[in-house]
Amino acid sequence: MLRHKVNTDRVAPPEGSPGDGPRLAAFTLVELLMVMVIIAVLASLVVSGLNHATQHRARQIACLSVQHDLHRAQMIYLFGHDGRFVPIGLAPAAPPGSILRQPYTLWPDLVGGLVSREEIRCPVQEQFGIGMNHPEIGEWLRYGPPLSEIHKPVDTVLLADASQVRNLAEPDPDRWVARHPDHGTILFRTPSNEPWYSSPPFGERVVARHLERTNASFVDGHGELLPVSEIGFQFRRSHDRARWDPL
Repeated sequence: MLRHKVNTDRVAPPEGSPGDGPRLAAFTLVELLMVMVIIAVLASLVVSGLNHATQHRARQIACLSVQHDLHRAQMIYLFGHDGRFVPIGLAPAAPPGSILRQPYTLWPDLVGGLVSREEIRCPVQEQFGIGMNHPEIGEWLRYGPPLSEIHKPVDTVLLADASQVRNLAEPDPDRWVARHPDHGTILFRTPSNEPWYSSPPFGERVVARHLERTNASFVDGHGELLPVSEIGFQFRRSHDRARWDPL
């Protein structure tokens, strides 16, 4: 009987097959741990950034809510005074117990118990910080214009984040820097209010307090978060983009 001989020699793979090249080395445990640490650090940075942005957003919304309450108080005052806006200040001096003890009675106290000390403070400020448009709407020692004379109530800023600015000569409003970041003012001056608009120690202006944006409340009652430059302080009175000008 014939028997076939079985070749038990190993058959070499064809040339160019995957087995020709060197094998890839596996990751070591140390390398895997390093990758896991890097991923964990990156994840913590992302979460921290999100938390920071969320906190800023919450404070910005709270500030806009405060401005809404101040706008309501001003409207109540206005309808009780022949439709005219509250002055920035009037004689005589503020009585004991006032929010602002000054030689004059200033508008937060003139609105008569409709606001508290906390309600004129932006939540990111230690004191004050929400200013009234001066002198276009809030005038000194006399009542402001009647509401009926505001030609663009939907496009005229009444209240905004305000502070004394240290770089008064800076032409770009988005680059204005508060002289004291934790302190604000109860008014912001407009370009028509020279020489005080450009003169220290005055120079109270709108500042970007919320992630390079400012809260602004308009005469019609709506609020916006916007760059300071969109209010148009770089433009003179009567310019279409001068949103501080009620005419």
